[in-house]
Amino acid sequence: KAFFDSFKKQNGVDVSLDLADGEGFKTLASTLGKEPLLPAAVLRRAMLEVPQLDHRDIGGVPHAVYVAAVSDFSGKPIGVVEIAMDNSGYLASLAQARHSALLVGLLSLVIGLALAVLAARHLVKRIDAVAAGVNRVAQGDLTVDIEDSGKDEIGELATAARQMRRQLHDLASRVGGHAHVVHGASREIAGAVESQAATSSQMS
Repeated sequence: KAFFDSFKKQNGVDVSLDLADGEGFKTLASTLGKEPLLPAAVLRRAMLEVPQLDHRDIGGVPHAVYVAAVSDFSGKPIGVVEIAMDNSGYLASLAQARHSALLVGLLSLVIGLALAVLAARHLVKRIDAVAAGVNRVAQGDLTVDIEDSGKDEIGELATAARQMRRQLHDLASRVGGHAHVVHGASREIAGAVESQAATSSQMS
């Protein structure tokens, strides 16, 4: 018992030495009382198979309990040693880490949504500007400048709309020039017809 008390003081863990006693176990020495910390089935698995790790509340405090076999001089398992460590600090740190991760996740989600909304508004604004320019061209205003310097699909749409506007403007200019020529020719023809009519009247 004195050895275990010293071990606890040096390492900050509780220790219990339990010897096999028929189907159960009897505590030979412990810093936590006169009974094993874990059920007999868990202790037997630890003695006959592999070390076990379990979690128990001891005095209302969460502990991690490690159990390993103890053998005699011939190597035959005769019992187990239980080492219990207060893991409330680790659990608190884990809870804090989970809480922090949740907050970071929520913050990231909010920021992501805000950025998505801003990006969507920017795209809608650009699309509206291009659509407004195309509508003015459709209404006959061939002087409007459809501005968008983007390198994405909206920018390509604006470039195509500008090209369309320039082509329509050039076509309208050419048609206007031809109309002026036609109008001048028609006036000359009309004048010639009137002159010929007047001459015919005088001859008659």
